[in-house]
Amino acid sequence: MPPEETNNETIVEGTDPVAEVSNAEPAPTAAVKASVEETPQMAPNEPFNVSEDKLFERNSAQPKNSIRDLLPEANQVRQEKIKAKLEKIMTLFNMHHNITNNQVEHLLHVSDATATRYLDMLEHKGIIKQSTKTGKGVFYEKI
Repeated sequence: MPPEETNNETIVEGTDPVAEVSNAEPAPTAAVKASVEETPQMAPNEPFNVSEDKLFERNSAQPKNSIRDLLPEANQVRQEKIKAKLEKIMTLFNMHHNITNNQVEHLLHVSDATATRYLDMLEHKGIIKQSTKTGKGVFYEKI
């Protein structure tokens, strides 16, 4: 039988390529470790001067501008932006008796889902009503 060729290596039948690899000399790890010397840029492995209790202790005094302090203001800004967009939709109703989801998408430059969400908000407030449940011919009209 001819010898098999794999990855440009010739394997002769009766020899174990794995055994040949395992009999190879080990990598020179001691030489590599000896060649690594500490330099001024490398800090030695020393324990922290701070106790572990202090590392995991929570700071009772939160920073002045913590997330908890900024969250109400951010929510207020978000609500104002949504309110402005809902007002734009209502101006569209002043120009047209019926509007579709696609018209709201193009007016506000938002996705289909966001336009639907805005129209649902107005519907829940009782300002507009949806013509049919679902489908391509759905339009909204002012009450």
